[in-house]
Amino acid sequence: MDDTRYPYAPQDAPENWDYLLEKALRYVRLGPERYRVKDALERPSTACDEEDLAWIQSGMEQIVKGHGYRPDDPFVGLRIWGFYRLLATLHFRCEKQSAQFHGETILDTMHMRHVVHSWPTILYNCVENEYSKRSAQ
Repeated sequence: MDDTRYPYAPQDAPENWDYLLEKALRYVRLGPERYRVKDALERPSTACDEEDLAWIQSGMEQIVKGHGYRPDDPFVGLRIWGFYRLLATLHFRCEKQSAQFHGETILDTMHMRHVVHSWPTILYNCVENEYSKRSAQ
């Protein structure tokens, strides 16, 4: 067992989940403005509007609750744009994405890499399938 893991990280979490969890806990505790001042890349971007910040807040809260790293417990409610805002705030970029269509939802499998340390991780984001809603009308 790896003794460097934070004690509150779920046992089945990926190796770098500790980093995401620590950043999420700090964001939830400080809020976006105070977090930005202490963040090495000054995230979240000052270009984020209230809707962006709400998505980031929701994503951080979901990380704290242990969501997002398993396909059976993905992020929800972030939509695509909110998920990308969350990733930028956490200093990750998407390298590869795949999608599984499940009727009214799409499960995105996002292969990510940290922009500074190059740590890989995989995150899962469930979004509404807008196409299925339009074709049902």
